Amino acid sequence: MRNTADVLKGCEAANKYEWLEAMHRVLNYFVACYQQMKEDNYKVALGEELMRDGFLKHYVQPKNNRRRLCEVQQMFFNPEVKELQSTANEKYLDIKIDNIFPINSLDYEVNQDEYLIFECKRLKNNEKNKLYIDEGLARFVKGEYAKYLFMSGMIGFIEEHKGIEKIAKDIRKRIDKLSDNRNNFEEYNTIPYCYHSRHSKDFAPYQEIEIFHLFLDYTRMIS
Repeated sequence: MRNTADVLKGCEAANKYEWLEAMHRVLNYFVACYQQMKEDNYKVALGEELMRDGFLKHYVQPKNNRRRLCEVQQMFFNPEVKELQSTANEKYLDIKIDNIFPINSLDYEVNQDEYLIFECKRLKNNEKNKLYIDEGLARFVKGEYAKYLFMSGMIGFIEEHKGIEKIAKDIRKRIDKLSDNRNNFEEYNTIPYCYHSRHSKDFAPYQEIEIFHLFLDYTRMIS
């Protein structure tokens, strides 16, 4: 089981503590929103975008939730946006979180230069779990996502009654086979439902990237 100190050993940036604290706030907020969804008996149709958009629209984005649940009230959680808006070939991100370090307390001044990224994938069987790696994690390693970041996240929406532990075991086996793997996929004891891995990165300025994997069980929510 991995902890905060283990992650900090692998971070190269001078402000690594501030970034990790921001990631913790986001992850804790996502978990709180997920718990609220379960309490509300929330239902959603099967589909990656439907799962992501319902999670964001009804629970993550509302200001009342951001103020009430965690210290994320000044963050902006945006789906389907480009990272840098610099090239036509740039890929769209599932979730981009701007203003993680606010410029000031004014809502109209948004810090878009320091941000976090989350990629979302459905998890169920060999095919979907393979896509979690090939079309999710691999894009961070190649610099297609988080080109200038050393820390990012993924959300896995579990849609079959296998349990988080079995899904995590399968993902661990797949990550262990990757040549870029620098640190085994392990449970992250600071955040519920969360795992952590570290990978060599193909794109400078950082040689490694920390990935936080948040697995949310949607099996009882799918209508």
